[in-house]
Amino acid sequence: MERDPTDCGEHDMENLSLLCRNCHVWHHNQTDTAEAPVEITEEDKTKLLP
Repeated sequence: MERDPTDCGEHDMENLSLLCRNCHVWHHNQTDTAEAPVEITEEDKTKLLP
């Protein structure tokens, strides 16, 4: 899912994913990397849980 897709609208079917209720809540509770108190590198992202 992309918030600003280049080839379709944000709510177009090709940009949507089906999530169970728990995953939907988890997705909306994620911290934006801009809000993190430390810098998260690309290498960190491969080690951290998605």
